[in-house]
Amino acid sequence: MDPDDYKDQADPVEVDEVLSSHLNRHAACMACRTFTDEDMQLGSTDHNRPFYVIGIIGDKMINWILLDCGSAINLLPLRALRAIGITPNQLFPTLLTIQGFNQVRKKGLGIVALRVKLDDLYTDALSHIIDADTSYNVLLGRP
Repeated sequence: MDPDDYKDQADPVEVDEVLSSHLNRHAACMACRTFTDEDMQLGSTDHNRPFYVIGIIGDKMINWILLDCGSAINLLPLRALRAIGITPNQLFPTLLTIQGFNQVRKKGLGIVALRVKLDDLYTDALSHIIDADTSYNVLLGRP
């Protein structure tokens, strides 16, 4: 398959137009984040530890934010929701049942849109709230 065969079927898009969307700007910035061997605290690439970062949600600094591009949704445990000052009655209702990697199902309590800032990057993350004991305060999956 040759991409040039389809050139006349697509309109050209200017780079400025693509970057005008905040989601596209976020994706472009995420593509710029790279890590080298000097960034590795464990000293080897042979590990399977999760990638946690610190960020800001609202005006609260939150640690243990898990970045997991394999997750299809963003999750926030109820305890973290309360820590950032949002009450459960502020959530939008949802009928979603979430199934984790351990095959346990959890009923979502609701959803909320959160501005998550990681250093100089930010995203508006639609997050599902669950009442569960998790190893993270926020799970950021695919945008």
